[in-house]
Amino acid sequence: PYQTPLYPDQPPSALTAPVPLGRALDWLRKVKGNGQAGALYEDSVPRPLRPLFEHLRRAYRVRSLAVSLIPDTESEREYALVAAQTTHPRVWQEDELAFLQGLAAQLGVAIRNAKLHEQALATGEQLRQTNAELEAFIYTASHDLQAPIVSLQGFAALLVERYGADFDERGRLYLKRLAANAEALGELLRDLLELSRIGRLEESDEPVPAGEVVHLALAEHSIALEARGVRLQTQERWPTVIYSRRRLLQVFGNLLSNAVKFLGEQPDPVVEIGWRAENGRDCFWVRDNGIGIDLADRERIFEPFRRLEQVKVEGTGIGLNIVKRIVESRGGEVSVESAPGRGATFTFTIPRRQG
Repeated sequence: PYQTPLYPDQPPSALTAPVPLGRALDWLRKVKGNGQAGALYEDSVPRPLRPLFEHLRRAYRVRSLAVSLIPDTESEREYALVAAQTTHPRVWQEDELAFLQGLAAQLGVAIRNAKLHEQALATGEQLRQTNAELEAFIYTASHDLQAPIVSLQGFAALLVERYGADFDERGRLYLKRLAANAEALGELLRDLLELSRIGRLEESDEPVPAGEVVHLALAEHSIALEARGVRLQTQERWPTVIYSRRRLLQVFGNLLSNAVKFLGEQPDPVVEIGWRAENGRDCFWVRDNGIGIDLADRERIFEPFRRLEQVKVEGTGIGLNIVKRIVESRGGEVSVESAPGRGATFTFTIPRRQG
């Protein structure tokens, strides 16, 4: 039914009577073609449109109409743009009909865009729900598996300690592999648990002196750095950032660990940690002179469980993904510049905020 008033003072009875719009629209589609404009006059209304026109004449004093179907709305509903003359008879000019047709075309685009926007919002919400369910599952699974893995590690250690002498060389090798696999599985579960916590269980941000966190990260990795004979290059001045101290330590720690792992056979290994102010944000980097990264691998290394194939290293392959999620969850960006044999520079940014 046609129920949109042209005059706000029309009585309700003028808006409730059903009008056979379906036949009118069918006639317009057949005669004018979808997206074309046409005029209707009170003295020459086609038979399929007379009930509609008579209703409009009685309810709104309509004398003539210019109508254009809105094209390609991809909907079960039909939309039309209607201009009505209600004061006196008139002849609609070609330029007026062309303007109406152009406006109808723009409305068609607007309707399609609105539908696409609604679909994108619905898809985004579904994706968020799926990700939330997946993160909840990872959290639950990795948390619940911690206890049996710790138990497995404990029993493997007891077997080696108390009964190792009773095994032959092959048996001791099996025990060693059992302990190593249990430790690797425990590390994987810990990383998965940490990955699932990012964005779900977050510490509050606070003013954090970045230099203190850098020195703490270096201290935590001092054994690996000294074992590899790494020369460290750092800066004296560091900014204070608004961040979670624990998360910032994770970022620097994972980037340092990654740098040491991929130094390769470099005879004079160097790791540099630096900072600069840039466009309203603090930009930090960890640079090494190791094996470098091929162009095709630069984006993939931030995906979970992705590793470079040039060298075999320990770890779960989640560290850089944790870095990416921490940085991006706080409005920053992370990137890498590298080339094979020329080392790598991992950069991340922290937007400046007031504490």
